[in-house]
Amino acid sequence: MQVNTSAVSGLYEFGPFRLDAVKRVLRRDGELVPLTPKAIDTLLVLVQSNGRPLSREDLMQAVWPDSFVEEANLTQNIFVLRKGLGNGDRYIVTLPGRGYQFVEQVREVEPEKQENKEEESETGSRSAAVGQAQSRRGLAWAFPLLALLALATGAGLLLRTGRASQSGIHGTNLAAPAEAAVPARRSLAVLGFKNSSGRPDEQWISTAFSEMLNTELAAGNQLRMISGEDVARTKVESPLPDVASLSKPSLQRLRGQLGADLVVLGSYTTLREKERERIRFDLRLQDTGTGETIAEESATGRKDELFRLVTEMGSETRQKLGIAELSGDESGQVRATLAANPEAMRLYAQGLDKLRKFDAQGARNLLEKAIAADPSHALSHSALAEALFDLGYDQKAQKAAKRAFDLSGDLARADHLLIEGRYRQFSRDNVAAIEIYQTLRDFFPDQIDYALYLANAQWKADHNKDALQTIARMRKLPEPEREDPRIDLLEANVGDALGDFKRTEKMGAAAAAKAQRLGSRLLLAQAKERQGWALEELGVYDQASALLLQARELFAASGNPLSSAQVLLDLGDVAYDRGDVQSAVKFYSQALAEFRRTGAMQKAATALSRLGSVATDQGDLENGKRYQEGALRLDREIGWFTARDLGNLAIVLTAMGDLPAAVQMNKESAQSFHHGGDKSNEAAVLVDLADTFLKIGDIPSARENIVHSTAMLRETGDQRDLGYALFTYADLLRTQDQLDGAVKLGEEDSAIRRQLGDRINLPRTQLLLAQIALDQGKAIEAETLAKDAGRIFDEQQISNWSALAQACISEALLEQRKLQAAQLAATRAIILSRSGREVTAQMEAALAQAGVMAAAGQAAEAERTLQSLRRRALGEGYRGYELRAELALGTVEMNSNRLKTARQRLTKLQSDAQAEGFLFIARKARTVLHGGSSAL
Repeated sequence: MQVNTSAVSGLYEFGPFRLDAVKRVLRRDGELVPLTPKAIDTLLVLVQSNGRPLSREDLMQAVWPDSFVEEANLTQNIFVLRKGLGNGDRYIVTLPGRGYQFVEQVREVEPEKQENKEEESETGSRSAAVGQAQSRRGLAWAFPLLALLALATGAGLLLRTGRASQSGIHGTNLAAPAEAAVPARRSLAVLGFKNSSGRPDEQWISTAFSEMLNTELAAGNQLRMISGEDVARTKVESPLPDVASLSKPSLQRLRGQLGADLVVLGSYTTLREKERERIRFDLRLQDTGTGETIAEESATGRKDELFRLVTEMGSETRQKLGIAELSGDESGQVRATLAANPEAMRLYAQGLDKLRKFDAQGARNLLEKAIAADPSHALSHSALAEALFDLGYDQKAQKAAKRAFDLSGDLARADHLLIEGRYRQFSRDNVAAIEIYQTLRDFFPDQIDYALYLANAQWKADHNKDALQTIARMRKLPEPEREDPRIDLLEANVGDALGDFKRTEKMGAAAAAKAQRLGSRLLLAQAKERQGWALEELGVYDQASALLLQARELFAASGNPLSSAQVLLDLGDVAYDRGDVQSAVKFYSQALAEFRRTGAMQKAATALSRLGSVATDQGDLENGKRYQEGALRLDREIGWFTARDLGNLAIVLTAMGDLPAAVQMNKESAQSFHHGGDKSNEAAVLVDLADTFLKIGDIPSARENIVHSTAMLRETGDQRDLGYALFTYADLLRTQDQLDGAVKLGEEDSAIRRQLGDRINLPRTQLLLAQIALDQGKAIEAETLAKDAGRIFDEQQISNWSALAQACISEALLEQRKLQAAQLAATRAIILSRSGREVTAQMEAALAQAGVMAAAGQAAEAERTLQSLRRRALGEGYRGYELRAELALGTVEMNSNRLKTARQRLTKLQSDAQAEGFLFIARKARTVLHGGSSAL
């Protein structure tokens, strides 16, 4: 049977639960029960069975119709379901030797009833969001390179997260459905004001006045305001003449770049009247379509009267545009955006200007001074949160965002929600972000920014299908919104999340073409970065490098050093994946220097981590450990998410033989990723944990983790990490004497590596297949595969993997009775393994050396080598190598006619290995006991 998602109503009820086959969700008393997609599939099959018993085979065929999976996957799903259902045995009964049965009475709900209940559930869910929202735990995500800050106007590029409230904007319900669309509003951009006095100390007035006027005109929601961030980006990319009015061609160009129907610009100058200093503003309102000047206004007052001047000129502008005057409440909301004194306002404006020019460190310093001058200014705290986050100070950013949220109650409702969104964002709550942005998008369907925020949040929450639906809806907007390159960039990111790198490349190219037409260097840079990243994943390295270099130059030319340095990390990844380790280290080191120079400490930690991974892969474990510890230390100092660092350090410790510490770190890392909802990284760490358990000899734990992680990675579509999982899974099956299955998984891993053009990991998989071929008695095939892999390791100068290859070659040659050649390979393996501290390379080399010694009649020397190996394996916890040493010792003893000692050793070995799951060793011990031979 198949999973049926097209039943009469698609809604089933049992006990307090309601299962929606269409939306693929389970609720208990209206509350969502978190389940994986495959767990939902399993529950649907059980529920739709009408109480009939189902065999394990039928269930697996229904849930995984096109995939080869182990029975443990089904067992894991049943476990997850029972846990989610609470008293799970009440609903799902195990039939020993047969399968499972869903025994609770199931009611299929009629369509009318379903519709009403869903409305009640959604209303209840929205009502639960009223009042003080609760903080949720989650993962600190990596955001798009151009995710700019959205302040009081509620517009920007791709904001991060938020949480919706039930209360409305000016009495209107924010949860209004999209169908109740607000008519398209005229769009207006405040371009800024020329500093006619030319005094540098008064330049801040332009930013401050523009922000205040933007907020004043946005109040009442009768105009669609273009964000100050978009205006600042346009000014960087297409410098405007420093004039108080613009020509028709300039206005029409701005119309295409900003999508603005109207623009406000002008000038200001300081007037000295006797002993008083006053300021005069001249404002011009122009139509970008016709080039006409609609209104000209002026106002004069003291610098501490900015609010009065903004109110006066805003009121006159509203009259010219024929829109309603502000109410008392709306006027109070505008006033709430101002700092308490001119000094605080100056520092805030200067900090905001720095932030928009990608100088997060400079912005931080100014904004902290602004807050000292006025601790109750919500917008200063919100901007500081953004600067801190960009610099990598995660916990400080959360604190600043929380303070901004606490102080934002007097702002306009949309602005309050956006500040609340930043607070939820830094609390890593993407589900809450979806709520707030969907509310804002539905209430303001003509404001594309909110739809972009929504799709971004859905992507971050791994709701990629929902994100694609939101993107499809944006593509139906009128011109020019539907041609916004940011829509394509979001779809490129979703493609990346789905492992669909062809989609990512295609959407990156589409975004690049649109950005080129708009003349937007920043968006063009981001588009080329997305293209380059996708091509790197597809193995098209030359083209990927060319695009990334272009992106780096564009970011640098746009005054964005942080993003320019970020591209260096991408270039390092390309170089490493193509096998150019020297260039990779150069790019990573250059990125590290730039991150440190700009104060981006979290990015510096990322660069350190990359350098550590390269050093570890190259067998330089001491430096690998030093780099990873440096990354962990830095992330802890700045309060950043440390799951990545713990996982990477665990890999180094595993290679160095500190297995207990590696297990603990991997568990902490996986748990952190799990709480953050990052399935892909959680699964990757579980692969490493499975590998460590395998080395320890805890076969059940290794199997549990590798089965779970492989299933997760197949669901997420992360091909690169799936390759790692298949490698470890194949190694586990090899240990358990399931050699045909191991070959199948190894070949699937090889196919993935070839598809990705992964020149680093492909030879490693080939070496694993060589080792499996040796286990199968295919010595010639093993020799060929190992030599091919060894040549690549030698080219890449990866000594530990070269040692492993030479050990395998030696054993394959020995099986062919080519003693002299085997001895040369074993000697080379020993020499190569001594150049680093990688334990498995040294142990494999020792086994190969002992095998050659025994074959050459040097039984005593072979025994001494094996006893030393056994003691080391026992002391460091490598159970598999301890058992392999025992097998080799028993073989040497048997070949030396010490039959009683050999039989005692091998009999115990067979029993222990069988009980512990080392089935290949158990079979080999049995073979030697019955007069066969075994490679050492």
